[in-house]
Amino acid sequence: MLKNTIPLSMMFLAALGASSAQEEKLKELKGAIIALDGKTGTLTLHQLMTDKQHTFSLAAMDLPVTDPLGRKLKLDDLREELRVTAMLRNEAEVVGLRVDGPYQNGMIKTIDKVSQSVTLKGVFGETTYRIPESAKVIVGGKDGSLKQLKAGDAMQVLFALDKKTILQVQIGKGVHSRDPYLRVVRFYGILTELDHAKRRVQVFVQSTDAGVIKTYEVSPDAQLRTMYHLKPVSDVGFEQFSKWVKVYYFVDRDTGKIVNMDADLPIMVRRKVVKFDGGTRKLTVEDELKEKTFDLAADVKVMQPKGDGKLADIAANRIVNCGLSLDRSRVQVVYLWDK
Repeated sequence: MLKNTIPLSMMFLAALGASSAQEEKLKELKGAIIALDGKTGTLTLHQLMTDKQHTFSLAAMDLPVTDPLGRKLKLDDLREELRVTAMLRNEAEVVGLRVDGPYQNGMIKTIDKVSQSVTLKGVFGETTYRIPESAKVIVGGKDGSLKQLKAGDAMQVLFALDKKTILQVQIGKGVHSRDPYLRVVRFYGILTELDHAKRRVQVFVQSTDAGVIKTYEVSPDAQLRTMYHLKPVSDVGFEQFSKWVKVYYFVDRDTGKIVNMDADLPIMVRRKVVKFDGGTRKLTVEDELKEKTFDLAADVKVMQPKGDGKLADIAANRIVNCGLSLDRSRVQVVYLWDK
């Protein structure tokens, strides 16, 4: 996978001097951080593309650490789940680290040159990114420009460690639409318990002849969305997830954490509109035993069989589906059946 990075071995050779480093015969190992313990001076990595974990001692707390662009970092900047390349002495001691990512790979679907945004189709669906002026653009291993990007290109996006700021985008030879180091498994089930503070969930997973409760941690970098009949509605925070909703999720085999989770909105199917007040944004519909009134979400979406609708299309006696927020307190989607 082409990443336009400075080889860690070259960085370390420059730091120590070529002759001494060559004598030590340093080895590189790629892995995801499982634990970094400053008190004991140890680093535990899950070796990429394997099921093996290794714990190494740290040569020093100020050992060389860089990002993929060669910029200096500190050990304190690192966190669990980040991928790194470790330079090892005697296969037991870490003497240097390079952070590999965070990256997002995908195929360019659309480009908006006015807003400088790119919609990328990846493993977990489509995501739109605005490319800042400060971001480097690499085309075929050389400096390029956004004008050279085109739909259908495989692209790799490099983020800062906060996963918010885009540092670099890259297309061309050696760039894949799928991260070659990504190993994920997809499941679906029902959320039965959540601990928002610890980002932990329990999921009832149905198998062919039985069910099982599985417990996971949700990655801080996880992509979390709500869905209406398999159509993405919006990105949401983990604090918006609630019990007893159906979820589809991917688990990273290297970290064991959820890295993507889509939640089906609870749906009230084919209900007659009793009243709609556009001013107060309140919708009253018939229910099995009595009428129910909901507030519309600020970002409510109106849909109909032939495409998007608008709030003005909602009227008394219309038959609608109501896609509710995950806590069932407001309406996120109003689907208008044909009159």
